[in-house]
Amino acid sequence: MALNLAQFHKVLQASFGWTDSHLRQFNIGGLIYGAPEFDEDGFSANRISEATELRMVDFVFS
Repeated sequence: MALNLAQFHKVLQASFGWTDSHLRQFNIGGLIYGAPEFDEDGFSANRISEATELRMVDFVFS
């Protein structure tokens, strides 16, 4: 699948009828992908990478 994680988030929202009222965040192999601009205060213990930087084809589910 060539979608990036931000696009995949939109697919999930539409599939479940969700209203996008919560921030997206994906934990893949201990790395966090989401919307880093929403952690400007630095409260997150982990670095949040931009969800648009990783496509579904870039990793393998096991």
